Amino acid sequence: MPRIRPCPELLLALILLPGCGQGGRTVWVTGKLIEGGAKYETPANQRITITFVASEIQDGQGKLVASTEPYMALYDPTDGSFKVPGRDGSGIPPGKYRVAITSKMDREALNTASPKGKRRSMDRDKDCLDNKFGVTTSPIIREIRGSADLTIDLDKPTEGSAG
Repeated sequence: MPRIRPCPELLLALILLPGCGQGGRTVWVTGKLIEGGAKYETPANQRITITFVASEIQDGQGKLVASTEPYMALYDPTDGSFKVPGRDGSGIPPGKYRVAITSKMDREALNTASPKGKRRSMDRDKDCLDNKFGVTTSPIIREIRGSADLTIDLDKPTEGSAG
């Protein structure tokens, strides 16, 4: 039976391969999206997307580094809750995040609004919140130091803190 020898160059490349995980400590972030003191009511025929966009996160050694990594939240419109699983399901690095919230027409609503053969009058990428909470425009900034349960109030976007 032939003997398999490890290739040192391949092992070194695998160790140094960037982008294969977040490295270091991660935290769990969950929360609720509210407006007017109650759960946010998603308008009919729209879908909400919540994205945590890093501005400074901790690297594997706990040092703050600039970043623009986006982390998508899983949003449940039935109760307004969300959770941010991170890239590999183990959470996100501690740090400072801008929280972007967009509301876009779902596919069924677009198909109804602009039937086949008719001129498209609806833009599927248009943010129905008018980019008020966009990736670069959102006033919702949260410093996340540890696992946290956030309340994001669209009426008071600059208020709030996290773990």
